[in-house]
Amino acid sequence: MKKITFLISLFAVLAIGVKAQDVGVTGFLVPATPTYTLPANGQLEVTAILKNFGPAALTGGATVTVAVTIGGEPAGGGDLPIPTGMTVAVDQQVQIPFQTIDLSTLPVGSYDFCVATAGTSLGADPDFSNDQSCFTLIVGPTSVNEVSMDQFSAYPNPANDIVNVVSPVAFETVRLFDMTGREVYSYTGKTLSHQINVASFQTGMYFLVIEGNNTTSTKKVSIAR
Repeated sequence: MKKITFLISLFAVLAIGVKAQDVGVTGFLVPATPTYTLPANGQLEVTAILKNFGPAALTGGATVTVAVTIGGEPAGGGDLPIPTGMTVAVDQQVQIPFQTIDLSTLPVGSYDFCVATAGTSLGADPDFSNDQSCFTLIVGPTSVNEVSMDQFSAYPNPANDIVNVVSPVAFETVRLFDMTGREVYSYTGKTLSHQINVASFQTGMYFLVIEGNNTTSTKKVSIAR
């Protein structure tokens, strides 16, 4: 299995935060559902949410150790650095967007995809109960003629006042999250297309999530003026 490397978004850290000695994984922004289905040889995007449970803040130069497993097998990880000059308070959260993951070597099947913390440079983690969060990854067979919700479009991107969402497969829910993980828009109704008025939204990067038939697909969209 290929090793998974990841990148921490400086913008995301500045927007939300990471923390002290007891740092855990509270869930995932992407995927947004506990079960995610992906065609074989597909590309997977993952954004995990880390939380600092205290008792102290993390400051620049400290690191948080993160481990990734797929089906119980190690699949990457490393030390995430806190940027120099930053102090992050207790009870804040940080989102960690991973690089797009290539599943070309992963056989068809069902897997537990887990992200866990393993202490910080300040010392061992005092509470193991909040360290790990998982979702079920279902890797399905690939057909060259397959049409899936993953092929949906979001345009224009960057957007100014309207984002058009168009999918070849009907979806049931549209959700928009800002970089802090806060849901800023939602719509429910089975359709092949939808328009989101973003004229009043702040400029920046957002996660657009559509859901339907137990499948979730995500794209990043930018609002710029």
